[in-house]
Amino acid sequence: MKIGILTFHRSQNYGALLQAYGLQTFVESLGHQVYMVDYWPTYHRDMYKPFSWRIFCLTRWKSKPKYVLNSIGTYLRLKKRQRNTLFFIDSFLHLSKNREYDTVLYGSDQIWRKYFKNNWGDFNPVYWGNDYVKCSHKIAYAASMGEINVKSSKDETFIKKHLSNFDAVSIREQDLIDYFRETFQIRYQLVCDPVFLINKEQWKAIVNTSKHPQEKYILYYRLQNLKTIDSIVEEFARKTNCKVIETRGYVPLLHYGKRYQFTISAQEFASLVHGAEYVITSAFHGVAMSIVFEKQFYYTSEKKQSNRVQSLLNILDLEYRIINKSNLDIDTIPAIDYTKVNRKLYQWEDQSRQWLTNQLEKCEYENHIKC
Repeated sequence: MKIGILTFHRSQNYGALLQAYGLQTFVESLGHQVYMVDYWPTYHRDMYKPFSWRIFCLTRWKSKPKYVLNSIGTYLRLKKRQRNTLFFIDSFLHLSKNREYDTVLYGSDQIWRKYFKNNWGDFNPVYWGNDYVKCSHKIAYAASMGEINVKSSKDETFIKKHLSNFDAVSIREQDLIDYFRETFQIRYQLVCDPVFLINKEQWKAIVNTSKHPQEKYILYYRLQNLKTIDSIVEEFARKTNCKVIETRGYVPLLHYGKRYQFTISAQEFASLVHGAEYVITSAFHGVAMSIVFEKQFYYTSEKKQSNRVQSLLNILDLEYRIINKSNLDIDTIPAIDYTKVNRKLYQWEDQSRQWLTNQLEKCEYENHIKC
């Protein structure tokens, strides 16, 4: 079959790109032709521009000078990060402007979250299966909403209507499954994020070991400014005699030097995870790729960000890897026994692969019957 994938494939976000690669690679292994539907709306583009006039206009007056200063101060590094993102996309993802497919897969990542447009939040119907693409079948794989931001009966009406666009739906987080069951009395399948659909050896195929620092290092991948965690990282580095390599989900105005890797590509990020002694992260895919490469990792919790990670850690009995205000002592956290973790992970991965394989086989059979 000719299969399209609708996801956040152009995001300058390591996890978004790696999950897209994982899903594409697995579906290709089933013998299908697979393409990334090259849909990238304006509000997404604006997020990653060194300077966006639209965002400037929507910024409060007292914050406009800061926005301009940040845009000027980070311009060159943002452009480099953009080039590295495009290099990964061109090297590893199969983009297509075509809008006609046999089947389209929607997901993974937070494709069902509300988006920012003209200073108000709403859902994007393209990611909810509207008529942007023409195809015989639509499947949501590991779809996510991030924070369940459903505020009104209008939101619920939109969701219920658009869920009917899909032939089959699977969800990445338990709390979203619970929400659909309680609100709409619909039961959906819980599946793993696409980075788990391919195995460690397949991920090693894109790892560039020349990017590994020679010294032992801790990879510190942070999305939020958590000063308490910064102190913990420095103390842990001292105790383990490791250097710190730090990257973020954004490019800050200050911070220069070899420690700070803010412009790397998704391939280089995967390579840094692969080579790390330890990973400390506040990002879902920082945790996920650490598990793929069997790393000793620690998750720095922030309440609004933790639901997707919490769901993953619960399934694998790894809740004790969370560092938060009530658990700041890394020294008391036991090492991960990946023999036990992998037993649970392999079963979940197999169930997820089988679910997606079965759905695609149904689509292919129905397409064959119609012909």
